[in-house]
Amino acid sequence: MNRCLSTDEWSQGETPMECGVCLEDAAAYGPKREPDLKVRAYRFCVSLLKWASSVERGRISDVVMQQLVRAGTSVGANIVEAKAGSSRRDFTRYLEIALKSANETLFWLCLTRDAGIAERDQVATLVAEMKEIAKMLGASILTLKGKR
Repeated sequence: MNRCLSTDEWSQGETPMECGVCLEDAAAYGPKREPDLKVRAYRFCVSLLKWASSVERGRISDVVMQQLVRAGTSVGANIVEAKAGSSRRDFTRYLEIALKSANETLFWLCLTRDAGIAERDQVATLVAEMKEIAKMLGASILTLKGKR
């Protein structure tokens, strides 16, 4: 069964597939530096997809997992889009959309856990990482808006 990759596993040679977005960024971070938001979101997406593909299939779980995967991958996609924004306003707006997707992802993760679609310990790792990503997004948005 697939599981989420820990930060240690990523730093021990597990690398994202070359997609032109994050491979170079991920390789630049050693064990002493924390990956930036874009890299963490990318790693979360990879872990989410691997985990979601291992969840037992069923009519209800398929619907919930589709929503979860859409929301979870949207976080990373919107962060990448923000970095390509043409203005500070665009950048902030895409981060706000990413934060909304992060909150939706947390909802779906908690639903899979509480409805018994997936095991609690498997979901806990994903919930913890998405909460951290959401905090980073929130702090970035507040800074950009001059409220911090």
